[in-house]
Amino acid sequence: SPINKLFNQKNNDKNSAVQYIQQKSMTTTSSYVNISSNDTIPKGLKYTTSHEWVKIEGDTALIGITDYGQTEIGEIVFIEVDNVNEILEKDEMFGTTEALKTTSEMFMPLTGKVLEFNKTLNEIPELINSDPYGKGWIIKIKLTKPEEIKQLLNAEQYTLVLNKQ
Repeated sequence: SPINKLFNQKNNDKNSAVQYIQQKSMTTTSSYVNISSNDTIPKGLKYTTSHEWVKIEGDTALIGITDYGQTEIGEIVFIEVDNVNEILEKDEMFGTTEALKTTSEMFMPLTGKVLEFNKTLNEIPELINSDPYGKGWIIKIKLTKPEEIKQLLNAEQYTLVLNKQ
């Protein structure tokens, strides 16, 4: 299914995609990159080819699902994250989202200790759909391998991933 394709890509697929994108990177001057007339990608975040976003804040990071990712999943009705206070490796599963017709796994874009789950999502999981880059953040982590940040995509590189979808 498209959801499994989004969230279950193999590491070698991710690495080759990142290498391709880094070679084809483009530049813009606004705080968003336009990918169509209705979609924008915030520039201050980092991204994965499996459609997670990362907001680096010193030695911590907020993690969520991109607007494209949440659109592909559909209306989210439940989210489960049960590993607060655990250290998870990059690409390890950190939770699941349930939509009306599917359940999807979410994977760590960086290695880190899960400090917090956005508890507002227990009551209002659809915030991931309505505000994916703001109130719809999912977890906060303490980075344990900050050197992994350089493997993430910037907004322009992530836009190239979306243009290939």
